[in-house]
Amino acid sequence: MIRHFAVFFAVVLLAGCASTGSKLEPGAPRAEVEKSMGKTTETLVRTNGDTLLFFSRQPDGRAIFVATIGPDGKLRGEVQQTLTRRNIAAIKAGMQAKEVRELLGPPGKSGRKTVSIAFEPAERDIWEYLWTDVSEMRKLFLQFPPTASCGRRTTASTTRMTSPNRCHEGQVTMGRIAITLAALGLLAACASFDGRGLTPGKSTRAEVEATMGRPAEVLARPNGDTRLYFSRLPFGREIYVATVGSDGVLRSIDRTLTRKNIASLKEGMQAQPVRELLGPPYRIVYMKLIDRDVWEYPWRIVEDKRILWVQFSRDGIVQEIIEMHDFESDPPSGPPGSKP
Repeated sequence: MIRHFAVFFAVVLLAGCASTGSKLEPGAPRAEVEKSMGKTTETLVRTNGDTLLFFSRQPDGRAIFVATIGPDGKLRGEVQQTLTRRNIAAIKAGMQAKEVRELLGPPGKSGRKTVSIAFEPAERDIWEYLWTDVSEMRKLFLQFPPTASCGRRTTASTTRMTSPNRCHEGQVTMGRIAITLAALGLLAACASFDGRGLTPGKSTRAEVEATMGRPAEVLARPNGDTRLYFSRLPFGREIYVATVGSDGVLRSIDRTLTRKNIASLKEGMQAQPVRELLGPPYRIVYMKLIDRDVWEYPWRIVEDKRILWVQFSRDGIVQEIIEMHDFESDPPSGPPGSKP
């Protein structure tokens, strides 16, 4: 409630101190625009002589407004929102950082982080924008090689995800930690997390299920084996697969979310081999803007919490694979003693 009140209070302050520009008429002088909209967050001069004034309402306002001022010092057209479906859909890999900045405005948060590209560490500048699609809160990440800050040609890697069950605003609270611990405690009480105590070649399928719990998915293979998937997602960040032979005896138990398995994913693969390799995803999100289904797998490398998104076309073919550090799992940042 405190967080919600703070957000509401911030929005009220914004409403009281600065507008969205809806009452400004084309031809209004720049001074009137700035008086109505408040202090500019960023100013960008275009080659045609126009000046773009960006007014950010990040983070909790979840909007950025841009006013275009002509060489005559007057407002051209109406004040526009930058964080729209149309603008975000226009972002493509290979765009220059300056082009993105001109389209969206300054990010709400930016910083350099180490991400994994084919399991090789790589430095990336990450821009973060919070926005709203109708009543749905969304988050946009853009990744640039460090040269982007120098204005050189670069590749922009975009991640547009809807996360209805994940905290968007850094709200990693004690309540959430307690829920996580409680969930893990229930897992430990009701089922073996990794099948410890089971013996390949001896344990039966009934013993496997008695030890590991009810499988999240069962897949019958052409050779007569049956694969039982035991998901510990999202908090456990593991999926285990128990392979049981046609004789009903356990053949093996393996983790599916490993470097080797994830590195073997390739664009053009069909959904069924991916499902057999990794098991059922934590969730599937439909990305309307690009007409793709996205399978989400939270996983880890030792203590490094990571996230994997596999994007499929509507006919079930892998189009893009994104694997990176799970920034939303990081503890909130801020001064010592501050509360989210």
